[in-house]
Amino acid sequence: MKKLVLSLLVLLGFFFVSTAQVLELYHDGELFEMGEKVTVVDYPQTFELVSHISVKNVSSQNLTLFCRKIELEVVPGTSNTFCWGICFAPSVYLSPLTIVLDPGETTDEFSGHYKPAGITGINKMCYSFFPQSNPNDSTYFYVDYFATPNVGINDLGANRVFVSNPYPNPATSQVSFDYNLPEGTTRATINIHNLLGAKVKEINFSGFAGKATIDVNDLNDGIYFYSVKVANEIQETKRLVISR
Repeated sequence: MKKLVLSLLVLLGFFFVSTAQVLELYHDGELFEMGEKVTVVDYPQTFELVSHISVKNVSSQNLTLFCRKIELEVVPGTSNTFCWGICFAPSVYLSPLTIVLDPGETTDEFSGHYKPAGITGINKMCYSFFPQSNPNDSTYFYVDYFATPNVGINDLGANRVFVSNPYPNPATSQVSFDYNLPEGTTRATINIHNLLGAKVKEINFSGFAGKATIDVNDLNDGIYFYSVKVANEIQETKRLVISR
């Protein structure tokens, strides 16, 4: 059975320069921060692995939107396509068609498709959405299509770091994370910093898989950032909101 795992990835403007964000992304009905990553896991013999995202116009004007795919790391012998209103050939990287959204309107017309052709490996993609009037104002997310004979989350976690989105977020009294760590990991922590960069909380992961819960009753309402650190190396950094 297909497993869909969310993980976090923050890259500092590696591909895009954004002036003012006019689009929001939603995954399974939840707000998906720009630059986050979806991991889609299935067997190599599966015909195709599919990712979905919803795009919302949060500006005050109509937007005519393009979609672009970017191949970051491609497994030889495989192919990938995307749909934006209609589906395009693997050779298409910029949608020849546009979708027009009114202010506040959301479209579910995007999907990414990866055909592993029986080959084991990870195909890394990025998809961006931008208005025709301002191509520099891109909103984007990443997808890892992971074709593996072992589709269980425990098999995936044996070799890769997986930490879920924090829940609840915004948090009131405590916040939790589900995680899987590579076997042999000797030290892994979650560190929470305030906007001034000062560390206000740290918690150690216990074991290679489980649930980590942090008490935030002593923290003031506001925006914080948490970092996942494995073997003294930061894996990812993301925003946490505390609101009561």
